[in-house]
Amino acid sequence: MDKTKFNLSRYEHQLVAGILTMLVEDLDYTPREVFELLEDAKNQMWYALNELKNEKARK
Repeated sequence: MDKTKFNLSRYEHQLVAGILTMLVEDLDYTPREVFELLEDAKNQMWYALNELKNEKARK
């Protein structure tokens, strides 16, 4: 199973879908705003997530 392909049968992917849905339904984001937020989060989080992965590999 490819972890990089969105699959709603996977719990962690359901969490992502739920959060994205909440942004639109409950917090009045537009779909465009949600995807802009995702892009910004990706840019801001990449280095921190990469560092976590590297630390885990060193253990």
